[in-house]
Amino acid sequence: MAAAKMITITIDGTKVQVPDGVYVWDACRMIGIEIPNFCYLPGLRAFGACRMCVVEVSGRKGFELVTSCSTPATDGMEVRTINDNVWQQRNMVMEALDTDHPVDCPICEANGDCRLQDYGYEYGVTGEDTRRPKMVRPAERLSPAIDLDRDRCVVCGRCVRECDEVVGATALAFVERGVETLIDAPFGKSLLDTPCTSCGMCVEVCPVGALSSRINLKMEHHWWQRKTDTTCTYCSVGCTIKLGATRNQVYEVRSDDSLGVNDGVTCVKGRFAMDFVNSNNRISVPLVRKEGRLAQSTWDDALDTVAARLKEYKGAVGVIASPKLTNEENYLLQKVARVGLSTNNIDYDGRAQEAEVLQVLSDMLGYPAQTNNLIDTRQKAGAIILAGDSIFETHPVYANQLQRMIRLMNKKLIVISPRHQQMCEWATLWLAPRAGTEEILLGGIARVIFDAGLQDQAYLDGKTEHSAAFLSVLAGDSFSLDSVSKATGVATGDIVAAAYIYATGGTSEGPAHLAHFTHPSDLPIPVESLATEPAQPNYADAIKNSDVKRGDTAFPPSTIVFPASGPYTLTVAAVAQLTNLALLTGNVGREGAGVNPLVSESNSMGANDMGCQPGMFPGYRPVNADNARELEEKWSTDPDRVIPEVPSEPGLSLAAMLDAIDSGDIKALWVIGSNPVLGSDNPDAMKVRQTLSKLEFLAVQDVFVNETAEYAHVILPASTFAEKDGTFTNTERRVQKVRAAIQPVGSTRPDLQIIGLLGSRLGVFQSSYQPNAIFNEIASVVPQYAGMSYARLDMTEFIDDIIPMPAAISLKQLKVRSLMWPCVDKTDAGTPVLYKDGFATASGKAKIWVPSGAASDGTETGSNTLLATFGFAVFPYHTGTLSRQSYGLSRIEPDPRLHINTKDAISMGITDQVPVRITISGAPQSDPVYAVSKVYDGVPQGTAFLAMSMEQSGTNAAVRSARYQITNDGTGTKKAVEITVQLAPNVHMDALAPMSAGALVAGE
Repeated sequence: MAAAKMITITIDGTKVQVPDGVYVWDACRMIGIEIPNFCYLPGLRAFGACRMCVVEVSGRKGFELVTSCSTPATDGMEVRTINDNVWQQRNMVMEALDTDHPVDCPICEANGDCRLQDYGYEYGVTGEDTRRPKMVRPAERLSPAIDLDRDRCVVCGRCVRECDEVVGATALAFVERGVETLIDAPFGKSLLDTPCTSCGMCVEVCPVGALSSRINLKMEHHWWQRKTDTTCTYCSVGCTIKLGATRNQVYEVRSDDSLGVNDGVTCVKGRFAMDFVNSNNRISVPLVRKEGRLAQSTWDDALDTVAARLKEYKGAVGVIASPKLTNEENYLLQKVARVGLSTNNIDYDGRAQEAEVLQVLSDMLGYPAQTNNLIDTRQKAGAIILAGDSIFETHPVYANQLQRMIRLMNKKLIVISPRHQQMCEWATLWLAPRAGTEEILLGGIARVIFDAGLQDQAYLDGKTEHSAAFLSVLAGDSFSLDSVSKATGVATGDIVAAAYIYATGGTSEGPAHLAHFTHPSDLPIPVESLATEPAQPNYADAIKNSDVKRGDTAFPPSTIVFPASGPYTLTVAAVAQLTNLALLTGNVGREGAGVNPLVSESNSMGANDMGCQPGMFPGYRPVNADNARELEEKWSTDPDRVIPEVPSEPGLSLAAMLDAIDSGDIKALWVIGSNPVLGSDNPDAMKVRQTLSKLEFLAVQDVFVNETAEYAHVILPASTFAEKDGTFTNTERRVQKVRAAIQPVGSTRPDLQIIGLLGSRLGVFQSSYQPNAIFNEIASVVPQYAGMSYARLDMTEFIDDIIPMPAAISLKQLKVRSLMWPCVDKTDAGTPVLYKDGFATASGKAKIWVPSGAASDGTETGSNTLLATFGFAVFPYHTGTLSRQSYGLSRIEPDPRLHINTKDAISMGITDQVPVRITISGAPQSDPVYAVSKVYDGVPQGTAFLAMSMEQSGTNAAVRSARYQITNDGTGTKKAVEITVQLAPNVHMDALAPMSAGALVAGE
């Protein structure tokens, strides 16, 4: 985004330079003057409802009263923020609001954190206005998460606008008119009948106590709570949240406007799924199995037992790390495994899928990480490709931010997904290829770009390798428009439009004289073949003769975003084709561009960085590299500098470890913060259970007893993220601090301390087990972290976020405390955008992937079959170790949902909101999954989408083509129905765990 022109205005006698057109309210805030208001938040459209933010500004008739939240600043303007006239106006507003407001502050959730209280005191409201009786309105429970007390509402509209503009849910609305105006769900429905995501942002932005949470972790006054900034433990966006704690319990989760990369926005998990911290189900003391039963033990006895047994099987041990652990914990864990247990058998659950995707970027560009950052892509990209699963479910806060900027700035969004997803609502173009044919579609888009002359040839010639071979394959028949359209089911015109939109940064949708594509809301079902289209324009000639050419034109940047893992993932070839697209158009190494896979969990990226993988030491140094032995000196096992012998060959992955347990090659396993029984890398939960039962020793270190811990010989109780210090590295390579809000509960201990105490018993010397000391060691070992320190991570960076509004701009300054790797020395500010100065490959050039030129057409559906894709709903999370303990999530959406097209549902006798049973063809018929149907036209005909948790659906490539069946179980009035579903070629699935319809479904 181009820098805004600066102008000079005078505020209370002080000259200030501000961006041209910024609201006066924002300009005052820039110099530390807070103007009172109820209705405005930076980033929301001007509304001017409450009139509390009045100031005087110079005009043609002298100084005039205006609302500062809706008045743009102009050059030379003078502003008076307070005088007698302004004070009187604000006093009058407060008297009017007080007329109907109840005097129930002692029992109000917002007591002590209420703007009406604060402004009432500041502007002398007496409560003696008796112009009419108070209006009494009913309170209402809008959903399992949200309460609304209309008596307290000041009708500022923040909640309505936050829900619409920031979250994109439109779940709240103004109803009635005039003095009777109320806030409600549209048409008086429950929020469960609206697009509400239960994120709680309406509660967050409410300036009084009208909207409140029904599922607060605990109830306590705000002024009793100690607020701690920390990093969310769920997905990899890396949201900064504030934990309110007192009496060593977490009472509330909130955030602040402009705080962190999330800009104060949270999702349902970040706000309402942290009650696991206070759960009575937590493991509180060490447990040691004696005579076949787990019994309470002391820490010394438990640690001595674990250390002795692991040492007994030294070399035949496997270690399972976790993306829930901090960088410091994962680093020390892999060090103890390699030095103390002499094994490179270390891995974490979920890495296998992401490793394939990240390896593509490593091979082609240099680093196994996304190229750009989240703020950069939403601010500066002119066009966005979203591919694969829905980021509205996997990374909801980033999806919220992206959709807002798409709507405000008219960015062009292309969604590539076999199913309709929430982001399609704001898409310029939705391409719905047959599942598994994304590689072909992307090759077809690249072919159009090449034929139209929109490639950046200078970039290809100077910064890439193998471009000529790639372009030669593109020119073949396999990637002609007709062939691609027939193979994928995507209309030819839509392929052309997607190519032009991406290549030109959203400035062109294709040759002007060609028929425009159809908007996704008008075309829920993709065109199946060329034969079903009307008369086709001559696309080849139109592209050849198009007046849209690159030449010397500097098109705006385009970016690519996609989830790196999940039940529905892109193939490796599709990821390589996405990277080819970016290189073909020169969209790598630019702000607002790049290729950006979103890893799944809070510290998945950090776990990779720290070397929790069998073939890599920290910093992505191969264990068999020539310089790998340098680490042995740094990992000396005692003060006398005895050099340890670390294995020089790669270890076993998690899947390979399970096989090795079956064969007897691995006899002991140490599992920390993972649940392999329900894990995403394992195809068969029952088989994993049988495998774990063969172990001679299993140590589990976790917060709760999960399915894996049932087989443990020793269970060590770990602390949660709210009870420890450390760092997480989010999906964009941003290293942020995790800060303890409370002391470890009961006898639990932070994982770092447990790992350190076991390490010392295994002969691993460590001078200190404090997180900052471990981080200093990380900085000395991992080149990408070399310039980082705890002190630098505490420094606040102010990132301007200029948001265009009608006839004005809204200005935010995001307060972010972090550094992005690579950060190579103490003077390095980090690297928000990779490859500006070249690629991190041996040659310094990017390596374009050359496809074979022949690809599968995808899977054809048979009679009475549906092609199924799978993914997560926004509520459950992974294996459920944490989020199954959440009371709130269990009440919001307790069941998995099967999404099917209306026509398919009619033909199979399925109606909306009925239970259905899904069984896998070839899997045991006694092992079904129950779901609730969701019937609508947003799912392409002939396909289905199952939104589930990892309890029911893992991800495994071995069963990509399995058949699924939904059978009638004869349940009377809620009768289930039977259909047949065929699994798509690129879907990864586990065998499914049995459950009942209506049972609690929440994954971790």
